[in-house]
Amino acid sequence: MKIIMRYHFLLFVFIVSGLMAFTTDQAKYSPIKGEQVTYTIQLGDGIVGEATLAVSQQLHNFNNHTCFKAEVEGKSVGVVGMVSKIHNKFNSYIDVQSLQPQRFIMHVSEGNYQRHEETKFRATQAVKVNLDDPAQTATYQVPYNVQDLVSAYYYVRSLPFATYQVGSLHTFPVFFDGQLINAQFKYLGKTTTNTRFGKKSAYLLQPLLPPNPRIKNNSVRLWIADDATHLPLKVYAKLDNTYARIDLKRYKKGQ
Repeated sequence: MKIIMRYHFLLFVFIVSGLMAFTTDQAKYSPIKGEQVTYTIQLGDGIVGEATLAVSQQLHNFNNHTCFKAEVEGKSVGVVGMVSKIHNKFNSYIDVQSLQPQRFIMHVSEGNYQRHEETKFRATQAVKVNLDDPAQTATYQVPYNVQDLVSAYYYVRSLPFATYQVGSLHTFPVFFDGQLINAQFKYLGKTTTNTRFGKKSAYLLQPLLPPNPRIKNNSVRLWIADDATHLPLKVYAKLDNTYARIDLKRYKKGQ
């Protein structure tokens, strides 16, 4: 069960990381202080997890950059939460001008498994530190426009989907766990989709993932709100014997 929950939380994280298009377009959106967004994570007919993204009310200074602080908190819920206790937190300090991450902190707690790491971004370098053993430090070369898992969620909301051609491919770099991941998504056009808030106009994307034995080929879809918020509304993926989905549960507008 723990493996299943970890897999579904990483599927949620794909919302955060999987849409950070490699683009020279100027950002039209930036995080809003006080904004909170909550998603449910579902396996088949059962809700197995919940994740909340929140932007702090205060700005922070890091590396001589004025930054938003954004936090993702993911946890198991319901029967799964009683069987397999998962409570993960990811923090990102995001430059208010460029929307590029300056600092990324990860606290993973999944039963007896614990992991605590920090990554500091400096131009084209990422310095990863094991917070349980600071002597374990590694430096990686990364593109100047790289994003972390949390900052990418906010960066994607700045992308000009309305200008994309149907069928166009977009490449994006993501740095996580000491790896630079270059992936793609295909823009499938505009559509309408059912949400708990009613029918919504949305941009439909197909993330092109590396081969995964648990996910059926080309089955992942992601819907982005066709409005000023550009909120990810939901993710859907076919698995071997069931399906996984992530749905927007609650949205609190910031100030």
